[in-house]
Amino acid sequence: MRKYSGIKIENDRIMTLLAMLPCLAHYPEGFRLSELRELIFKFTKKDYSIPQLAYDLRKIRAKKLVCRFPHTNRYTITPQGVRISVVLPSLADKLCNPLISLCLYSIKSRLPEKLQTPLDQHYYNIEKETSIISELLGLNAA
Repeated sequence: MRKYSGIKIENDRIMTLLAMLPCLAHYPEGFRLSELRELIFKFTKKDYSIPQLAYDLRKIRAKKLVCRFPHTNRYTITPQGVRISVVLPSLADKLCNPLISLCLYSIKSRLPEKLQTPLDQHYYNIEKETSIISELLGLNAA
C-alpha cells in the first residue's frame, strides 16, 4: 500500500474536496469522480482535473474518510469522513488560515520558553493543540 502525506489545511484543493463531501453523503449508490468534479465546479467554479481529483481522493481514502465500493468506480463517505469534512474546512477557514497569515515567522523553530510576546505563546499553543487534534483524528501522514 502506498503512503500519502497528511491532510494539510493550507491545501485549497483538499479543503474544497472535503467541504463538498457532505453534499454527497446522501447518495445511497455512492458517487463517481465525475459527479464530484461537477459538484465542485458548480459551487466553486474551480477547474479541478480528473487526475488531481483522483489523487486527492486517494489521499482522503488513505485517511479512511471515503471508501470505494468493491469492483466499482463508486465511492461513499464514511461516518468519520462526514464528521471531519464538516469540521475541518470551517476550522481552517475561520481559525487556522487567519493565524497562518498573521505569523511573521515560523513558530515551530522556537521553543515555548523562548517566545517573546504573549501573542507568540498563544500561536504556539494553538499550533500544538491543532497538531494533537490532527493526530487524534488520524490526519497525520499515513
